[in-house]
Order: sequence, then C-alpha cells, then structure tokens
Amino acid sequence: MCFGDTAKDQLLAKLKELEIPFKEAKRLPGQYGGFVDKGAVGKGELYQIVPSESFDQKVLDRLVRIGGEKGPLARMYSALTKTGVYEVAFIEDGKKALGKFSPYGDLTPEQRGHIKDNNFAALGKDFANQGIMSNMPTPNKLLGVWKVSIVVGGVDNAGPGAGHVYIKYQNENNNTYFAELYPNPEGWKFGMQLQNGANAKNIFASRTLNVWNPWVVSGSKWTVTHNCGGYAANAWQIITGEKLSLTGAGQLLPRQLGVLIDAYNENHPADKDKVIKSPE
Repeated sequence: MCFGDTAKDQLLAKLKELEIPFKEAKRLPGQYGGFVDKGAVGKGELYQIVPSESFDQKVLDRLVRIGGEKGPLARMYSALTKTGVYEVAFIEDGKKALGKFSPYGDLTPEQRGHIKDNNFAALGKDFANQGIMSNMPTPNKLLGVWKVSIVVGGVDNAGPGAGHVYIKYQNENNNTYFAELYPNPEGWKFGMQLQNGANAKNIFASRTLNVWNPWVVSGSKWTVTHNCGGYAANAWQIITGEKLSLTGAGQLLPRQLGVLIDAYNENHPADKDKVIKSPE
C-alpha cells in the first residue's frame, strides 16, 4: 500500500530499479484511516500496489542481502506477495517511511472489497480469498486505539427484560464494529452493524473507554444462565479489566446491567483522554 502520490511514485521507481515484479498501482476509493495523529486522513490518495507474481523466496533473499531481513524492501515485498502482512509506504518529514496498518481499523469495507477484486484479477481466487476482503474473519483483537463501549440499548417500557446489551468498537476514522450475543441459532455476532438496528436507539446506559489493542471476545453461547448482558459484562471485563457486577456475569437483564453501569460511571468517571491497554 502507498499513501500519497509522492510515496507511490518513489516506491514504483524503486520496484522497477530492483526488478521486483508488480502489475500496477490501483487507487482505492475514499480516505485512508491511518496516521490520524499526523493529520494525514484525506490528505492524499491511497494506492494498492497490485502483485503480478506470487511470492518468490529468491526475490526475498536478494532484497534481504540488499537491505537486511527487517529492511523496508524485504518488508514491502512480503506485504506485496504474502497474505496477513500489512505495510503502507508514506512520506514523513520529506523522507520515505514504511509502517504497519490494520485492515480492520484503517480501511473501509469498500476499500477492502476493491483490494480483493484487484488481487483476484492479478493472482486468482485462492490468493484473493486469503487476503484482505470486505468481510474478513473475526480478529482476536483490534489494533490501535479504539473507543470501546458497553451499551444497553433498545430499552422501552415493555418490562424489565426489554432491551439488548452489546459491545461497540469505534476508531478515529469512524470504522465501527459491534459484538453481541443472541439466543440460538443466531448466537454470537461480530460485524459493522447491529443485527437489530433498533438497539442503537433508546440508550438506557453506556460506558466508554479508550482502549489500545482491545480484545474481541468471542465464543459465547446463549444459555438459561448466560444472556446478552452476561456476555457483554464478561467481555467488558476482559477488554478493560473493569468488573461491573460483584456477583459475576451470567443472566443479567439489560435494565439491571444498566443500573450497574450508571453506578460504576458515578463512582469511577471515565477519563475521555486516557488510553488504557487491553489486559493480556
């Protein structure tokens, strides 16, 4: 990947000089979500360097001899031809630089879809399906700083069991994900939309913290003693270290958990500027 026309032109010239095979540089739609702290969002075009050949160990060995195993040339070639390796070239203070990016947080689903289409056209279905795509497999954690919230929503006057509790992740470029638990057969869900959009309304309670590399807590099943509130309270503790219920998670009705969240907010006000690290 390249951010900005200058970085793109310099990288392509270097690839040609070193006879590293590539097909073309394809501009991706929209803005780049990374480097927010450097004011770079929307300041330049984002390009994908599309490979023309699959990974070749001989090419990598040659680049390692030139610039070292962890040098920018070896890193960029690996990102160009291997799946699961994410690097973006950019210009910083007038100098060429290379940095890692997160396909979940720094790219939009539309951009990820274009990357898959470009890879499919260049190297076929198998390579494209293993790489970046619109609907990617659920990660164990999200990289970077995210605003993570536990939310009790969809609460009306239908009774104490009304409403739904879920975890919301949102980063600086407004990429948003939701983790929630439903009765079987739906089960656990993770995606960029709530299964029921009405649960984003009538918010009864919420708590938000800035979390570095937050966990995505999966694998829960709905049981008679473990509902959406139990999942969300347990996930929140794993993500932030905060225990909202002294009696543990389990079968917490949305309104009950909402009261606990309000009490926790009163006793432990969230610092909107503080960033915590998701516990290991």
